[in-house]
Amino acid sequence: MTDKAIKPEDLLPDGDDYAVFKGVRVRKGSIAAAMRNMELMETGTPEERAAALAAIKELAPGLAVLGVHRNFQCRNPAVEAILADAAATYDSDDGTGDGPAAADVVRAFVEAFDRADEAAMNDLLAENLTSYITNADGGVNRLDGRDAFMASVNAMDIGSVNPDLTITQIAPVGPGQVMAMVEIKAERKGRTLHNHAAFLMTVRGGRIREMRMVEALPAYSDSFWKD
Repeated sequence: MTDKAIKPEDLLPDGDDYAVFKGVRVRKGSIAAAMRNMELMETGTPEERAAALAAIKELAPGLAVLGVHRNFQCRNPAVEAILADAAATYDSDDGTGDGPAAADVVRAFVEAFDRADEAAMNDLLAENLTSYITNADGGVNRLDGRDAFMASVNAMDIGSVNPDLTITQIAPVGPGQVMAMVEIKAERKGRTLHNHAAFLMTVRGGRIREMRMVEALPAYSDSFWKD
């Protein structure tokens, strides 16, 4: 990233009507059009507001790759949700433009867990990870650091259990933040497990920086993993 000030002509030379950023074609005037539609969302008739919202949805990928969501927060919750959704899909998780989308990182982590690939899991976690893991009482235990989390995974001996994890739903919450619902099946020492867990994960720099977990049946899950 250059330290010098950027002028409009640096991004879109005179005579050009569009530019491509991170694979997305962004037309000249996209930001101005979005701002006008946001204003219309506040002042227009119901029909005008519906049309303005549809236009903003079309513009959202371009706004995401330009980094609008990293510098501005829309006062309209519906528009802010659209921008956050586009950001999770089209923009890198940490705003550098060179990392994978947060949802892709979370999917890769769950897939690594599913195949009991602890090395791949470790690579997808930030060294300073903070995780909140459900306990038998329905509360959470905080673990500080990647090593602490991976130690808890190692204690589960997932290599012999061969867990079956399936993401049933995944949705962006905000830039770099994803909520995932995961179905969990496993067999261990004559016992079977069929549970569901929700994960709220924050991704920075292509790695999971924070993980918050809740389970549908925490006591049942705890009894399965205990010796």
